[in-house]
Amino acid sequence: MTLSSTEVKVIERLRGMAPQLEEWLEKFVSIDTYTDNHGGINEFGWQLEQEFMKSGLHTSAFVTGVSGQYVIARTRVREGNRLMLLGHMDTVFPTGSVNLEVGVDPKNPDRLLGPGVTDMKGGIAIILGAVRALHEEGLLQDRSLCVVFSADEETGSPAGRDLIRQEAEEQHLCLVFESGTPLGGGGSAFVTGRKGMGRFRLEIKGIAAHSGVAKAQGLSAALEAAHKIIDLEALNDPEKQITVNVGTVKSGTSINTVPDQAILEIDCRFADPEEGEKVLSRIREVCSEASICLDTTGAKPELILEELCGHGPFLRTEAIERMANRIKNWGQDIGLSLEEESRGGCSDGNITAAIGIPTVDGLGAVGGNIHSQQEWLDKKSLLDRSSLLALTMMRFYEL
Repeated sequence: MTLSSTEVKVIERLRGMAPQLEEWLEKFVSIDTYTDNHGGINEFGWQLEQEFMKSGLHTSAFVTGVSGQYVIARTRVREGNRLMLLGHMDTVFPTGSVNLEVGVDPKNPDRLLGPGVTDMKGGIAIILGAVRALHEEGLLQDRSLCVVFSADEETGSPAGRDLIRQEAEEQHLCLVFESGTPLGGGGSAFVTGRKGMGRFRLEIKGIAAHSGVAKAQGLSAALEAAHKIIDLEALNDPEKQITVNVGTVKSGTSINTVPDQAILEIDCRFADPEEGEKVLSRIREVCSEASICLDTTGAKPELILEELCGHGPFLRTEAIERMANRIKNWGQDIGLSLEEESRGGCSDGNITAAIGIPTVDGLGAVGGNIHSQQEWLDKKSLLDRSSLLALTMMRFYEL
């Protein structure tokens, strides 16, 4: 499809904004938004409110009480096609653990390095650029747009998933700005499917004893944890695309003490909803019955299982397929080669897809080494993906 004169003007405006996109990225990365750093997230949210007000949107921050503030920017129009853009402000890097700067990769000048550049402060810059360009061309005045930024997505958005769900229920389409995947030949992929997820915390309480003097009187929480790890890992089923992982293990206070406490954190992923319910049920069963006991009294460790959070699978529906095909075709109109992919990781897109809202994910900056100190972003993708979003918005509103 040939670009209309209006579309050409918007794309040209975005090209002129390319330096601004990088400036926003540098500014955003400089703010410490580790999930537990509520003050940093609130500061970032305040800055986003200011930027979106300059784009003609009405903004608000929602205090959850257990996380940083969620930010919503919206037009007040409710007529016509209704669009939601979804992102998150938090990152995975503990406060003080990384240098909060953006730099050019010395091995590849086309790449930018920095904590959270791709996941997902680059995605936020992309959203802001497209919205600003459309506003300056007078194209948002009569359009329904809702932009939501989560404060705790990296831990499953437990504080605000109901808010995300509530906002999404009114929409006809949700676009999510997690990272895009680089492909050979200069192409990239976006996401139309994700696995579901369940996360648990298992606390084990045993009986402490001196390991040399009274070993037989102790009930080792560490030994019980070892049994649980073996039993949980046995639930992995590659053929059914089920993974169960004991990610953290903590136990003991000294080398010469039978440990009376252990904590396991468990992550489960699944592609099929029914199989997911089965494996989550099996995890609960494994964590409900102790494997060891004291020979003298028959006492068993106490097991306390906490379900931290969970998502249903993000399934590729016919509506998602139609929208994905449109996005691929529209990308071709501005010289982008796009493909779909399914991912094992979850995002807030799982929340919107689960309630039946057509959702397309992975539309953020293209990059790699996510969640590591070598995280990188394809510099060109800031402009490419912001142009793609602007074009998608214009054409979606006309469907």
